[in-house]
Amino acid sequence: KEVAKVGAVLGTAFTAAAYKIGSAGMDFEEAITAVGAVGLQTREQIADLEKEALRLGATTKFTATEAANAMETMARAGFSNQEILAGVGGVLDAAAASGLEIAEVANHVSNALKGMGLEVTDAATGMSNATRVADVLALASSRTNSSIGSLGESLKNVAGTASDLGMSIEDTIGAVALLQDVGLDASVAGSALNTMLTEIAAGSTEVSKRAKDAHGNMRSFPELLAIISDEAAKSGGNMDRVAYLADLVGLRGQKAATNLAKLFDSGKVASLTDELNKAAGSAQKMAELRMDNLKGDLTLLESAIDGVKVALYGLESGPLREVVQGMTDWVSANQELI
Repeated sequence: KEVAKVGAVLGTAFTAAAYKIGSAGMDFEEAITAVGAVGLQTREQIADLEKEALRLGATTKFTATEAANAMETMARAGFSNQEILAGVGGVLDAAAASGLEIAEVANHVSNALKGMGLEVTDAATGMSNATRVADVLALASSRTNSSIGSLGESLKNVAGTASDLGMSIEDTIGAVALLQDVGLDASVAGSALNTMLTEIAAGSTEVSKRAKDAHGNMRSFPELLAIISDEAAKSGGNMDRVAYLADLVGLRGQKAATNLAKLFDSGKVASLTDELNKAAGSAQKMAELRMDNLKGDLTLLESAIDGVKVALYGLESGPLREVVQGMTDWVSANQELI
């Protein structure tokens, strides 16, 4: 009788464990095949992505399924397998550093890359631009009253123009981050900067003339701000300065021009931009610091255990699928009997 009770308890425990293993494995299998489905690729063709998702699931706070979900988001943005491999680690670091959902961070990083016209991997250096963008977004959000989400929202309104004018991702993110830091909403910060840049490029004022180099290209962004500040200072008193900037870039662009000129004069633009130019590794470091506590340790343990579950599921998923497929065939063939 006692043996029967023990057997029942062990049987129940085994069933519960098997269910958890099966659930974790099926979730991952569904997520990784979704990555392949986006690019019309078979499981074999995305084997490198599957291997990387499993590795990330075993070594980060995120599960293999969550890593696969990030890959799907990047695949939907048009990134190739190799580009996903190069950038997904940076996306996960930025998500861990910010506490945001992976899919949201992946979306913002992808949009920033596309909007700024950056390849996922820099041809000159071989470094991942996806990781670079993730690092810059993470660091800028920690240095200003902004978030990766709000910075991504700002970039939607200005990235194309900034890219056309040769601005770097560091200058662009730094500018909208500082505008948010002085109180502008995310969308307003992006549209105000976009209007400022467009009005100056299209204008014939002294600022527009001085901002062009010998080839008709815009000088560096810090040089542009220096020119705006210099010309505004020549206009007269504070009322004259406000009126001058309104005439220069319109009422919408004035929000950006006025604030950025002041921030340039105070040294804050140079200070933040200098930090962002050295942002490499910031997202990973911030993620590690954020996880440096007992809850973080438990999260990593849970992720590692999930990796074991997925691995165990992989050992038996083939035979299990054959059984299910056989049952499906029998049911389909015997509907009348059933």
